[in-house]
Amino acid sequence: MDVIAKFDRDSVLAQLKTPLELAQKRLAQRVLADSNIFIPVDTGALRASGYVDAYYAIIWPKDYAARVFYATENNLNIHTDKNPNAVERWFEVAYNLKYNEWVDEVQRILKHGK
Repeated sequence: MDVIAKFDRDSVLAQLKTPLELAQKRLAQRVLADSNIFIPVDTGALRASGYVDAYYAIIWPKDYAARVFYATENNLNIHTDKNPNAVERWFEVAYNLKYNEWVDEVQRILKHGK
């Protein structure tokens, strides 16, 4: 005689998925906020344009965003008069400074669900 174990697979997956989705969403929002600290500001449009898409990618959609991000390669000077923290490659700077905090936050969410 066979033994058939039945369980609510969807319920179990939902319980796992919720903290993971929350962690992904919060991490993306945090990366955006922490990166925005270092974005060069002229009018503020580039910083304001940043958003997290449905796949948790962080995007700055302005047509000039890549030129500013790679300022040195594009012979642009980064000015710090409106944002003293302004640098090119702002995400990389945030990553290097905040990575451990990002990991800690994700681990906390995955462990405690909030």
